[in-house]
Amino acid sequence: MADDQPIAEPEAPNGFLAFDLSAPLMRAIVELGYRTPTPIQEATISLLLSGRDVIGQAQTGTGKTAAYGIPILERIDTSIRKPQALVLAPTRELAIQVSKALDAMARFRHLGVVPVYGGQSYERQLQAFRSGAHVVVGTPGRMLDHLRRGTLDLSAVRFAVLDEADEMLDMGFIDDVEAILSCMPGAPAARNQAPIVKLPEGLPPVQIALFSATMPAPIVRLSTRFMRSPEHISVTPSQAMVPQITQVAYDLGGMEKGEALGRILDVEAPGPTIVFCATRRAVDDIAERLHGRGYRTAGLHGDMAQAERERVMRRFRDGAVEVMVATDVAARGLDVAGVTHVINFDLPWDPEVYVHRIGRTGRAGREGEAITLVTPRDGRAMRQIEMALRAKIIRKRPPTLGDVAIKRRAAAQVTVATAIAAGNLGPYEGLVAELSEQFDAAAIAAAALRLWDTARTAGRDGSTLGSILVSAAVEAERLEAQAREAPARAARAAEGGRSVARIFIGAGRAAGVRPQDLVGAIASEANVPGRSIGSISIQEHHSVVDVPGELAGVILSALESTMIRGRSVAVRLAEPADMAGDMNQGSGRDSGGYRGSDRGPRPGGSGGYRGGDQGGFASDARRAPWAGRSEPLPRHAVRAPSWSEVEAHPSESSSEPSTARTGRRPFAPPRLARRPAPRPARRRDA
Repeated sequence: MADDQPIAEPEAPNGFLAFDLSAPLMRAIVELGYRTPTPIQEATISLLLSGRDVIGQAQTGTGKTAAYGIPILERIDTSIRKPQALVLAPTRELAIQVSKALDAMARFRHLGVVPVYGGQSYERQLQAFRSGAHVVVGTPGRMLDHLRRGTLDLSAVRFAVLDEADEMLDMGFIDDVEAILSCMPGAPAARNQAPIVKLPEGLPPVQIALFSATMPAPIVRLSTRFMRSPEHISVTPSQAMVPQITQVAYDLGGMEKGEALGRILDVEAPGPTIVFCATRRAVDDIAERLHGRGYRTAGLHGDMAQAERERVMRRFRDGAVEVMVATDVAARGLDVAGVTHVINFDLPWDPEVYVHRIGRTGRAGREGEAITLVTPRDGRAMRQIEMALRAKIIRKRPPTLGDVAIKRRAAAQVTVATAIAAGNLGPYEGLVAELSEQFDAAAIAAAALRLWDTARTAGRDGSTLGSILVSAAVEAERLEAQAREAPARAARAAEGGRSVARIFIGAGRAAGVRPQDLVGAIASEANVPGRSIGSISIQEHHSVVDVPGELAGVILSALESTMIRGRSVAVRLAEPADMAGDMNQGSGRDSGGYRGSDRGPRPGGSGGYRGGDQGGFASDARRAPWAGRSEPLPRHAVRAPSWSEVEAHPSESSSEPSTARTGRRPFAPPRLARRPAPRPARRRDA
């Protein structure tokens, strides 16, 4: 019955109606899907419409382009066919993006919006100026070049915007920005240089809007010099975060980051995704690895030519590229609708950069997910980000091969079901009927799936569904064994006898490696106290270090990209064969080095490792390392006394361990009272 029908709630009015905008501009806003002003838009639009100068502290993804774009477009006089607004952006990508956004909002006002940046034809830009450019968006370098050439007319300019001013400062453009602002109507003259442009007197001063995520001192000085009683609007990161963004951190432990990234993508099956890396080299490496895994991937970094960068971004927007791997600098200004995932392959150390990155997903009311790969070294930075955002980030373990196998199996089932539903299987049904006379139907189907899976993964990393299922079973068995052994390990730890792991490091005496090099690398990179490091065995081409078993994964992960003695080294768990041979003999005599504390490397000290079979760690009993070794030490291995040994000999000085306790002659500190006389060279057989 009609009386039983629910009454539909009236649709809420568009929030932008409160700004009393013109009908053409309001129509464009509605068609673009804008309904509710963001915090920065709500606070800024009215002020700019009233003619006030504004400083807005806001990050990418908060809607600041519309915050200054709407007031500018509303106040442009279309009868004047000269530039009336200048927008400065730090990069070409951001200039292009802002230009497109303003052009979309101005579509029914018939305004001319022109981007100018390096790498684009001058003639094309000049033609745009002659056609009537009302708004010019560009980078400082190209904008200043046009002013010096006299090709950019500022006589009708009424508005100026500095977008991402702190980025322009970081990129070294602050002097160019000041020179451009000094050319504006009513602006003070530039310092230490002649005026670039001479405008008629009596022009009204330009209205300035400055947007910056941070306000370093040079930006503050710039605003003080050129802006007139600006209103300061600040949107904190917690306000800027879009509620639709789910933030997840994967604690990797000892898992290699590239493998973890591949598994996460396999399980998440995301839409358009941006992966952020810290270096250009990492971008190329990860893009290549993901391509080998079967993803349509492209890299984006500063070494690429401008045309190539624009081609990559165009392919990403068009869907030809599903995963884009980029550095922060290359991705500045990148704004792609529909990005479902942002992945921090390398964790940014600045919370503001983190906000910039993840703000590229969850836009326009859509849901998004921000994923961060967290190594043991990233714990402190991750906590700082959580505190800065005042938000708890979900912590997870990376997917297992079993998780990947489940996802792949489900995808295969969907593919087969879709093919059956589509029909047109006649030619194949006849072949199956013939094969059924010799083989079981299940075996025929399994063989067909295997052939399909092998063909599908041809040229990739070889991870067919079958191989993943086998590897998943092996991994599951290993994890079960670790779980069974966990109580025994906990009991040993409670009794003071921790398990020991031996780490193989692919550098030895031939590379000039010393114990203090190894201790310093482990202590600083893995954030492991030096006193936790045990035996160090240095051979000709590799070294073996004893560490607590529970820290082995952390140390392996931390050392995988660490340089030792200026070279990259292979790192893995040691095997019995690695301990064979003459270990740590004749490695020289170092006066400085590790002293058995948690202070890490100490160059130039008087104690430390002395090489050969004489010196040792000059540690005291209070800083002795852990005990409970699972295997006897090699004869020439270097270690400090254990807790059990200290307790067994409480009256002995630990700085001079006896031969009975350590199997070595006592440590002899160097004589510092006078310079020792030179000794004749020793014969090799001495």
